[in-house]
Amino acid sequence: MNSSKQITLALVASLLALGSAGSSASTNLVVNGSFELAAPPMSGYDGSYCYEGIAVYTCANTLPAWSGVFPVMRSNSGAWSATPNTAADQFQIGLQNTSFIEQTITLVSAGNFTLIWSDAARTNWGGAEAYEVSFGGTLLASMDPVAHAGWVTHSIAFNAIAGNQTLSFKGLNSSGDSTAFIDNISLTTAVPEPSTWALMAAGLAGIGFTARGSRRA
Repeated sequence: MNSSKQITLALVASLLALGSAGSSASTNLVVNGSFELAAPPMSGYDGSYCYEGIAVYTCANTLPAWSGVFPVMRSNSGAWSATPNTAADQFQIGLQNTSFIEQTITLVSAGNFTLIWSDAARTNWGGAEAYEVSFGGTLLASMDPVAHAGWVTHSIAFNAIAGNQTLSFKGLNSSGDSTAFIDNISLTTAVPEPSTWALMAAGLAGIGFTARGSRRA
């Protein structure tokens, strides 16, 4: 095989490897981020909600992968005036008073990550609830949903070190029935922008042309 073909194959292999890495990096590191996995039986008075970590209307089973003190509800719960999701997304959690929900995530290596989630404010009995989002003990955001605004999607990019890190959502109000609904949480390794891929491809091509020129000299 001549040097030109070897260089071309090397460039193609490199770009395929980069593309594969970008694809695998998009895997959601959060387990049960939409709260649909084995949702607990609803024990609330109307059968549309229950509480994790509270004796009254307690959930019969724990919500897989999550811990904390929080209400779990159907997305069409009338008792909570929950903002409806799609038909395939039937459950969500609430942050009320100083309740919290958290999950430990193992990062195999340090790097840049993107956290995405959706929130909505309660529209009855207390209205909206302010809350904080943190990862590995570092505050990422302080949020204050707006009542009647419907679901809003948020995205935060940040750096994190390797190891076991705790992702946490915590309510900030000390009293009252104010509530923030949380759903569709994902954490992924940041993938380079298309312009970055183009620069890397151009760099690899430049290396190839240089190598070819050196062999001809």
